[in-house]
Amino acid sequence: MNPITTLEPEDTWAVLRGVLRDVCGTDANLERLTSDAQFTEHGKQRVVRYDLEARVAELPYIQRYQWVGKYYERGDDALRVAAVLRGIGASEGSRGTGLTVPTVLAYHAPLHLLLLTYESGEPVSSAIARDTGAILAAMGGALATLHAMPVYTPTITSPETLLADLRPRLEDLSAWRPCEAPSLRRAFAQIMDEAPRLPPHLSFVHGDFGPANLLWRGGEIVVLDFDKCARGDPALDLGNLLVQLRRITIRKPWKLRDFGSVRPALLDAYRRLCTSEHSWENRVAWYERAILLRKVHRLLREDRNKDPDGNVQRNAEADQLMGLFLKPSVQSGVAAGGPPLSPVESMVTERGLDQNGGVGFPVDHEVPQLSVASNPQFMLEVFRRHLKAVPGKDYRIHDCVAFRFRCRQSGSRHVLQYTLRVAEPSTGRRWDQWVTGVLYADGEASRRWEEMKAEVPEGRIPKSCLTFEPVGFIPSLQMLVEVYPYDRKLRTLGSVVGGAVQGIEPSLLGRLRPGEWGVEQRTIEPTRYRTEFGAALRYVIRAHDAVSATSEEVRCYLKVYRNDRGAETFRILQSLSGSGPDGKRPYSTVKPIVYVDELRTLALEEAPGVSLTQILATNPDPSDELRLVARAVAAFNQDEFPIKRRYSLADQLVEVEKASALVQWACPQVREAVQVISDSVTGGLDEGGPAPIHGDLKPDHIFLSNGHVTFIDLDWAALADPLLDPAQLFAYITGRVGLDSTPMTHTKIAGATFVEEYFRFVPNSWRRRFSLHCAGALLEVAAGIFRRQESRWPEKITKVIEAAQHEISEG
Repeated sequence: MNPITTLEPEDTWAVLRGVLRDVCGTDANLERLTSDAQFTEHGKQRVVRYDLEARVAELPYIQRYQWVGKYYERGDDALRVAAVLRGIGASEGSRGTGLTVPTVLAYHAPLHLLLLTYESGEPVSSAIARDTGAILAAMGGALATLHAMPVYTPTITSPETLLADLRPRLEDLSAWRPCEAPSLRRAFAQIMDEAPRLPPHLSFVHGDFGPANLLWRGGEIVVLDFDKCARGDPALDLGNLLVQLRRITIRKPWKLRDFGSVRPALLDAYRRLCTSEHSWENRVAWYERAILLRKVHRLLREDRNKDPDGNVQRNAEADQLMGLFLKPSVQSGVAAGGPPLSPVESMVTERGLDQNGGVGFPVDHEVPQLSVASNPQFMLEVFRRHLKAVPGKDYRIHDCVAFRFRCRQSGSRHVLQYTLRVAEPSTGRRWDQWVTGVLYADGEASRRWEEMKAEVPEGRIPKSCLTFEPVGFIPSLQMLVEVYPYDRKLRTLGSVVGGAVQGIEPSLLGRLRPGEWGVEQRTIEPTRYRTEFGAALRYVIRAHDAVSATSEEVRCYLKVYRNDRGAETFRILQSLSGSGPDGKRPYSTVKPIVYVDELRTLALEEAPGVSLTQILATNPDPSDELRLVARAVAAFNQDEFPIKRRYSLADQLVEVEKASALVQWACPQVREAVQVISDSVTGGLDEGGPAPIHGDLKPDHIFLSNGHVTFIDLDWAALADPLLDPAQLFAYITGRVGLDSTPMTHTKIAGATFVEEYFRFVPNSWRRRFSLHCAGALLEVAAGIFRRQESRWPEKITKVIEAAQHEISEG
């Protein structure tokens, strides 16, 4: 107990009478007063309950009041708590929410005395045995309500604040339990390494939200003792509460039996009312573990200071909690041969979090951390901890979205692309940042990490293009990390993004009218990126003509390749540059500008018009446009121009089998249907062609302008079975790729319109093989939906497989 001076009896009477008259009117008269300084043993401040009997004007009977007086060492602390309680009481958000706090009556400055209303109710620690579900729901809701309140307090609490409090406790525990000291220090070093950043927007936090400071009264939660309130991470309050509830399950299991059900029930109740736009579940797990250490210290300190009667029980409790701190879950090991998951990762894995509304991500037993790495909310916290801003910069990661996953590549290698929403606080700048994580089986990641560190060339990526350190390693997940524009297989990407393509500018300026043109400004914007495969960028220059004193913009697209495929594409596009509405063909292809061999970069003109995807999404009747496209595709498939690449039936069936295997792994509920489709395609198709194919014919790669069709992205053009193109386009349309807002009936009609028109311009004999080609293309569309991690991907894949089954049955 702090040596705080309290009111003498005669002073107490005078002070409380004055407060009574302030509250009830000047005619109020204090008749009787009793006090109880022993009614609570909790808290550091001296707390006294006062029972008053008084006569108040216009009320015929003696009125009874119960107040609480809290004596503070520092007047600033008392005033801070008073301001907080008044703010909560005045907040509209506290009304009708099942949350109650004491009311501030007065502050007596000479003794730093804060007078509050006394709040009655049953301690939550005892009521929870009877009304478990209702109390857990009420606590979660009350805490979410508190965190959403616009209440200001100058104090800020952070993970560093908590760690500073724990360090001397660690030393005590190491001295009291010398045999466990090494394990304690290793575990503490781990939580230091994993300490989360504060969220971008600090919330009001209670600081000690737990059963000892909560009452249950008529279905509402009464929250007491705001002495530790601050601004900080809401996860602190949740972690603290969960530790206290866990201790009840250990110490008094007849009150609260199953912590495994308590935890999700509380967090679900909190989630329902939580207004935060950022994930918090993973930070809760970190605070939960850190606060376990504080609870262990408190139990063992009491064991040393109190009478020996409860020593055995306190030691047993401390042993259980220490075990949880040292090894936070039974799933703490990643796998034999791999390092353990971090405690945060383990707790997330225990909860089975995923981003697909309860449908779990498929499991790879050789790379078990995949199920954790596939969760964007969890990876948000991982990237916040592990990505290091380049020197002199300070960035905040606000969100993480799964962008594209290539799973089961090269055995058990998984390439996971994420899009991070990043902000720079000092400028207010915000942007999307691509980050790639690569997972390997059998400890391969550590070896690759050492190789990668040696491979990163100094200066290949201009400093102006760097946000975070370009490469990294997350030991707990055995994940290699690459931050765009670094890509170990796209070795020229960093240079291109940094502006090394200025040599193409004379070709761009040559597209302008005659004059004396000079470049005023350059802009490079990424538009598409597939890790290790390629990137597309929009290159815009603003040029000024000294003759006319006018300025114009010229734009083109840059495609960066990992190999020499770009050179072959450039040659094909050059051979087709005379096609189009003014040439001999009913279609045109995007025009090439130049291929820069040393950068493996192809510069292309911008395609005119709008994409077929946009037309399908916005035009209620795109029949005319679809017929134009069908005639253009039919002409392309029957054209003659020099293509060296061949794509055989064997190549096609390999891709079908890969797609089949991926979909069966991702969606085991359709495994049998997928296998039947795959067997039908591989067993029923025969070699067709060879004829020219686009090779990647999707609505995004077809542009229309004034009744003319332009094809873009011919990187996969080859000689193959010509039906690959119409089947792929049909599969993309009927599979509704990029057309979520378009009704299914519309896409079915659109697909049928395209097919009907296409077969009016090609040999009738081609139709026999078309259904099998469509079924195979739909399998690949289903695999693509998973790779892109589209929302509700299991549901979408199921519908696409049903469409493939229909094609098999119709064929």
